[in-house]
Amino acid sequence: MTWDNTNLYVAVTNANLSEGAVIYVDYNPLPVPNGGTNADGTLAAINYDNTQINNLPFRADFRAYFKDGYRDYRKANGANGWTNPTSGFGTYASSTSGNVRELAIPWSLITGGSRPSSFLFLCYLSSGGGFIYGQVPQENGSGNFSGDYNRYYIVVDTNNGTATKPFRYNRSVVGDNNIQYLGLRHDTFDSYYRSPFGAVPTGSTVNLKFRTDNGDVQAVYLKVYKYNPATDTTDLPVEYPMSFLETVTQGATTYDVYSINYTTPSTPSIIYYKFRIVDGTSQAFYSDAYLNDHDNLGQGGDGVASPGEPFPAFQLTVYDSNFTTPSWIRDAIVYQIFPDRFRNGDITNDWCRPGSTTGCPSLYGAPPSSVYIYTTWNTKICDPRDSSQPCYNNYGSQFYGGDLKGIEDKLDYIKNMGFNTIYLNPIFKARSYHRYDTDDYLNIADELGGNAAFQSLMTAASARGIKVILDGVFNHMSQDSEYFDYFQRSPTVGACESLSSPYRSWFNFYNNSVPCNYTDYEGWFGFGGLPVFREVDPVKNFFYRTPNTNVTQYWYNQGISGWRFDVATDISHQWWNEYRTYAKFYKPDGVLIGEVFPDASSYLAGDQLDGVMNYRFRKNVIGFARGVDWEDNDNNGQNKIVGLTPSQFDRAMKAIREDYPLPAQYSMLNLIDSHDTNRALYVLTLLGDTGLVQAKERLKLAAIFQFTYIGAPMVYYGDEAGMNAPSQANSPNGFPEDDPYNRAPYPWPDEAGDPNIYGPVDTNLINFYTLLANFRRSHPALRIGSFDTLLMGDLTPSTTDNNTYAFARVAGIDKVIVALNNGANTNSASIPVGAYFPDGTVLKDILTNSTYTVSGGNIFLNLPARTGVVLQQISPTAGTVSVSGRVTNSYGRGVSKALVVMTDEQGIQRMALTDWKGNFKFDEVEVGKTYIVSVSHKRYEFKPSSRVLIVMETLNNVDFQAVTP
Repeated sequence: MTWDNTNLYVAVTNANLSEGAVIYVDYNPLPVPNGGTNADGTLAAINYDNTQINNLPFRADFRAYFKDGYRDYRKANGANGWTNPTSGFGTYASSTSGNVRELAIPWSLITGGSRPSSFLFLCYLSSGGGFIYGQVPQENGSGNFSGDYNRYYIVVDTNNGTATKPFRYNRSVVGDNNIQYLGLRHDTFDSYYRSPFGAVPTGSTVNLKFRTDNGDVQAVYLKVYKYNPATDTTDLPVEYPMSFLETVTQGATTYDVYSINYTTPSTPSIIYYKFRIVDGTSQAFYSDAYLNDHDNLGQGGDGVASPGEPFPAFQLTVYDSNFTTPSWIRDAIVYQIFPDRFRNGDITNDWCRPGSTTGCPSLYGAPPSSVYIYTTWNTKICDPRDSSQPCYNNYGSQFYGGDLKGIEDKLDYIKNMGFNTIYLNPIFKARSYHRYDTDDYLNIADELGGNAAFQSLMTAASARGIKVILDGVFNHMSQDSEYFDYFQRSPTVGACESLSSPYRSWFNFYNNSVPCNYTDYEGWFGFGGLPVFREVDPVKNFFYRTPNTNVTQYWYNQGISGWRFDVATDISHQWWNEYRTYAKFYKPDGVLIGEVFPDASSYLAGDQLDGVMNYRFRKNVIGFARGVDWEDNDNNGQNKIVGLTPSQFDRAMKAIREDYPLPAQYSMLNLIDSHDTNRALYVLTLLGDTGLVQAKERLKLAAIFQFTYIGAPMVYYGDEAGMNAPSQANSPNGFPEDDPYNRAPYPWPDEAGDPNIYGPVDTNLINFYTLLANFRRSHPALRIGSFDTLLMGDLTPSTTDNNTYAFARVAGIDKVIVALNNGANTNSASIPVGAYFPDGTVLKDILTNSTYTVSGGNIFLNLPARTGVVLQQISPTAGTVSVSGRVTNSYGRGVSKALVVMTDEQGIQRMALTDWKGNFKFDEVEVGKTYIVSVSHKRYEFKPSSRVLIVMETLNNVDFQAVTP
């Protein structure tokens, strides 16, 4: 179709020339096209060729019918009917080559005058038997259709050059009992549809908008389900009518937009919402499109329409407006240690070793001879799935002898890499090597060195500014514990032994049989070795209520900085809600981290946990670094790790930021692997790789993102050294198993045996992690800054940047640009940075020292395969200044001989001792860089003991004050 000032031109191709073509035109459209009166046009269709169309979607003024040998037109008669036909009008031509017909209709016949400024139309072809085909719009009925037509096109501007393809808008009518699904839209990632973005405080206002086709529906409702995390209950749904807001043009189409300002509840909640759309007797629902809780690509963003109400819903996390998390966790860089496999610092406490002081206990009733001891450190793990091995079926009592003294001996190694926090897998008394089967919550395992070794470790860690997080297994304990005493080894009468045991109520027994057997009580995951606690008052008193002696407070008093809770989802929300109140009373800055694999929003609304082990993060980062799918015993089926493009990766990460409150995001432990997953290097190895070369490149790529993202990066011991501990066996379903292969001994070169089994230690990789850690510590932008996506290469017109993902982290004047290439080939990419740096600004990559100059608001990168850059500004007027300050005691008096250390972005340190007045000074400090200045003294404790400085000019007030006299 086209037109000029004289004619409307209509052409039809690939249709039988002897079958009729029909066009209806409304040259003076009404705001509601099928509204008005008969004076505005006719709604009734004319049915040539035995078609059975009843009503039109607009009040038509003109109707034409044309084919080889015949054509006529009719006009509306003002009575919802038509005038008699007038034949032989206009100019007609046809050709059998392509079955093309063309008709020029004078505007004077249609309008009675000149070309209209806009018009509506619809078309179709019909055969003699009433069969309709080639209908335009195609959503209208075809075949032997009988009923009303509901769709039409509108040409909004007929001026020359204004109507470019597509020159028409596809429309429908209100009250026709037909909702046009293609026009429905809500997008949680788009600030137009939902504002503000992400989780919001209690009692705040969120604007929600919903889009429909123009003039298509009668009403839109917001349907809300309120989930209450504190009680684990969901209120009955409530519907709120939305108000028509405006008509908008998006692309080449005009839509109606409905809006509502929703006030969030006054208590922490998870709001699940959907939209119900009504038109006449029809209704539709529009909701989120995720498959399940493991779907990292379907959560958030736009949704999908359906005729019935679906289970999925959009999520709005409403958190306590007073929710805060410990400030130190934002600055944390965490090193996870599995104690038995890190370092043996004292062989005299090893179990079952000749000359040991700790004996040789048994596990789950097995004889002591079943305990498998490694007397040579660098030895391959004995495979308990291999029936030919002496350790066959021995999953819990294989001991390498790692202990707390070994960790203490390597604190400088950990600190020098830039880590300032250690998360320890369980260290309380237990009988297995992993110690998730606690015997005694108030004492450290003897084979780890006992309580004395713990206090020594804590003292040494504190002296180095390293915090310690302990693993709390509060859902279940060992059947061997004195509280349960399945094997009757304890003088205490355990719950399994007697109905009158003071601990009988602690556990869930199915009957009154005593002594009990495995079938008489609830075991975690059905395993009798781990009886599950009941959430009764005596258990709560033991873990967090009883003053001073409860497990939580007791270990806080021993100096720990927080807890990581095993299987947190197996403990009720009511428990965590009450637990938080007690735990924060004992230690307000004690961090509370849960083990939660899928969406953890219900634990992070400010009334329960601070953060979680961020397995959603892991799934996304591994998916991006690999670029192809991965399945193992942990991630398979609908929970497999999906290979991600840059835009998919961005969407998946945005979904996490949308769900979690910012205080919780700061408290995430962002991991790439852990003791519960296959090792990173193994997962990042692809078929066709050359040894571990490409896998280590992917590991570096993942680490770059890990250390530049929101939340605390957490590294599983040995990853930083390139520890290679692949799976050795598959599950019955054929997927690689993780445990125990992922818990191999750190390949220390100074230990006996062959360090090449799981090594050798890759010092270049250690240096890489050290560089990232020190850079993160020196840049507030990476810890508390905004996250802004800059480029998703798979969405750009260019074909040279398809694997490039780039983002900015910004906190005030501190700005960092990161770009990553997850592809197998070099990418050439133009990164838009004009919003952060003017043209001429020079940016330097901290990884390679390469420099890039901003030009036209962009920097141009050539990123080799599986690499990234981390860019910071180089000051164009680089010079040097001085940095000075004073160290005082709690009374304000100068402290002499305090050691002040200034560390630059490369980890290079300068030191100074304070004079008798407590003064110190560093000269020739390069401007435009970030430094960490820390203080220590043998007599004083300082809080904070370090400060991050972005040096742009002379600083003379970098002061520290002791908190002890």
